[in-house]
Amino acid sequence: MTSDRGDRAPGKLDAAIDAFEAAALWLIRCESWQKWIMVVGAIAVLTTFDLSAATESVNFRALYIIPVALACWTLQPVHAVTVTTGIVALLFFQAQLSYGTPLFLELVASAVARTLAYSTVAAFVLSFRRLYDRTLASARQDQMTGVLNKSAFGQEAAFLLSRGRASRTTMLLAVLDLDGFKQLNDARGHAAGDAVLRDFSVNLMGEIRRSDRIGRIGGDEFGLALQVGSEREARQLARDLHARVSEALAATGRPVTFSMGALIVPPHVASAFEPLMEEADQLLYAAKRQGRNTVVVAAAAAGPKHGAAAGRTAAGAAPAG
Repeated sequence: MTSDRGDRAPGKLDAAIDAFEAAALWLIRCESWQKWIMVVGAIAVLTTFDLSAATESVNFRALYIIPVALACWTLQPVHAVTVTTGIVALLFFQAQLSYGTPLFLELVASAVARTLAYSTVAAFVLSFRRLYDRTLASARQDQMTGVLNKSAFGQEAAFLLSRGRASRTTMLLAVLDLDGFKQLNDARGHAAGDAVLRDFSVNLMGEIRRSDRIGRIGGDEFGLALQVGSEREARQLARDLHARVSEALAATGRPVTFSMGALIVPPHVASAFEPLMEEADQLLYAAKRQGRNTVVVAAAAAGPKHGAAAGRTAAGAAPAG
């Protein structure tokens, strides 16, 4: 019996840690206004309980560590420090209201103790958040190009799709592949191929917003997930993106172009990320068959067999230039 309980305990602990980690990641991904509401709301609730006559016998002040930790985990460091300073000041004035004016030495000792306690908590949480961000970025980044790796791109793109459906936002999923990359590698060596990949990634990152996502999903294959205002905007954006990046590639003087398959995902399409990326990949193959250095755009249709065939027929291909 003891052995069985011992075997089960680590599993329960791991599950609890996993749940806490998921909550911590959710807090990071919240919108800025949501983070501020949680921090300010926690402070307001604690202050209300602390000053309430019904709870005079209970000291809630140790719980102010919660909004301090929450602010340091979710907000920018300068804002987290401001919140921590504000909480220390708030506790000082609460002590004045509750106990009157204490002796000078008691006042100084209390202020110093609170400042050290909350500053220590803030320093630990801020340091851990920075370490977490660096570790996460390293684990999610493609070391060659600096964009997201395949796994991280899948997670981020799926999250954008889910959020897009919730906010009724149209998405554009695209798969991009370099034309002539293998021949370049064979003729000029891997160093030249690596330089092309890096230049291509830099040009792509320069064309998208911070809210969009780009990832390297294969050797010379990249994925894009972008939020757009409408299907019409998505079609134009895909063509403009192909034209601008193609122009930048041509300026390098290297004999490399790229093909692109772009799938428009309206908010009413409820398909998972993987099938949608497969459709975008099929659009890429269509672009390759049409002579390469081309973008093919299609809209995903709702339904269990929402292939891009209908959208592809309507969209056609947009030749480079």
